[in-house]
Amino acid sequence: MFASSLNHLNYLMQTYPGNPHVIYKRALTNYEMRRYYDALADINDYIKLAPADPEGWYMKGLIQKNQIPPNSGLAALKSAYKKSIKNLEKAIEVAGGKFYKSYVVLGNISTKLNEYDQAVAYYHLAIQSDSTKGLPYALLGDLRIHAKDTPAAMTYFYKALETSPNDMHVQKLVDYQFMDMGLYDLVLVKMDSLLAHDSGSIDGWLGKGALLMRQKKYTEAISCFDTAIKFHPGSMNAYYLRGIAWLNLNDKKKASDDLRHAADFGHPGAKYMLEHNLKFSESWLPFVGEVLKRVPWNLY
Repeated sequence: MFASSLNHLNYLMQTYPGNPHVIYKRALTNYEMRRYYDALADINDYIKLAPADPEGWYMKGLIQKNQIPPNSGLAALKSAYKKSIKNLEKAIEVAGGKFYKSYVVLGNISTKLNEYDQAVAYYHLAIQSDSTKGLPYALLGDLRIHAKDTPAAMTYFYKALETSPNDMHVQKLVDYQFMDMGLYDLVLVKMDSLLAHDSGSIDGWLGKGALLMRQKKYTEAISCFDTAIKFHPGSMNAYYLRGIAWLNLNDKKKASDDLRHAADFGHPGAKYMLEHNLKFSESWLPFVGEVLKRVPWNLY
């Protein structure tokens, strides 16, 4: 609803002209709408009002980075990125030498320019600036994949998931990499090994079923969730996932029954889907990264 937000912000700009908070919010909104020219004009006004705020300089550099057409050649990219780099570095300077977000974007720019050693250095600086963020670890893992160093990449991906277990962006980045690496069969073997040691493992049955769902093997996934419910009849996640599987098989009656069970146990996703008439999207499927966290580390 960015367009609606922009209308409200425009009204506030007329009511409170020169308010830096409103100007910054409008810059962000224009940026999200990819109105880069307008976003840049707003952020320039903001910097004039708050030159000591590193967020303004960072945002200016980010806008300039994303203004550049993604299909530009390497030489054109190098030239175009100069302004962006200058402002990202200015944000670091204003922040006293450490500014996590600038280091991440500088690392991404270096990756785009095939300057991988420089990218690694920037991502490590990002970690030094804020060790609570998992994104730099995921990006370092991407670079190790590029270098065909899978073991090191896996270490970084696990570290990313461990550091930011609730960050959906990190989950998706790691998820895509695991899918590209074709880890489904490997992880299913590990899940079977886990179940061999504990035939009633809730993590084992839910993890295996979730992976089968990602492979669109919904009937096999339902069998896993049946077993999970047999051992753990109070598991809201088992009912929720089985409901999603039934929905993918176009059995709305069984899906509704399972989702209602999950909702009764307090599952927020099940409640949402029931309230929205079982409107399904891929985003409700479990992430591979989330599933992999169920597998003991020493199995790798």
